[in-house]
Amino acid sequence: MWRVFNPCNLRCPFCASTSGKARADEMSLEEFRGVFRDLAELGCRELSLLGGERFPEDHLMTREQYREFTAKVLAAHREYGKRLKVMPMDDFGYFPMSKGFYDFAVCRGWSGCQAGRSVIGIRANGDVLPCISLVDRFISDNLRRRPLVDIWHDPKSFPGFRDRAELTGKCAACPHACDCRAGCSAMAFSQTGTLTETTFCLRQLEQEAIVGSLFA
Repeated sequence: MWRVFNPCNLRCPFCASTSGKARADEMSLEEFRGVFRDLAELGCRELSLLGGERFPEDHLMTREQYREFTAKVLAAHREYGKRLKVMPMDDFGYFPMSKGFYDFAVCRGWSGCQAGRSVIGIRANGDVLPCISLVDRFISDNLRRRPLVDIWHDPKSFPGFRDRAELTGKCAACPHACDCRAGCSAMAFSQTGTLTETTFCLRQLEQEAIVGSLFA
């Protein structure tokens, strides 16, 4: 994933971006061409070119809003499933208990967040991160300092992603821990401040609902 420019003429309240104004140090077209050559040398098979599409940190969804949102998505799936194909992004949910959720959750083939492993993010100014959705503290290097090939092959790049620590909290005890690995790293960090535990989890919400109904 590569955000090739930062400016945006819209100010959508739900936009997942820090964009709006151009960065003062955005890369030039000639610099872009060099990165394309590096990507070809690395054998890149898929490239997503993005503009402004990141959630500002002060607009993140609360866990209760996430619970309500997932319930609405499931209701829409049940009512319109034959006419409407629901395709949530990979941070929607992975290993739910409900068959209704399982029908379109992305757990099939999911083997943990690929940030820094088979995916990288490139900002308009050349900053390289494990994923474009992560915040500044995860910047690994900059394309003006080092070529992408060197950054990728450096074993010190993307610490905490290629050498993921043991899971914590409810994620550590989950039967799908080895496959899920706390889901999307950007989502996990935005909620818990770590890469080892997530609270925006369909399975957790379903388990909590079951326990709540037993003691209602």
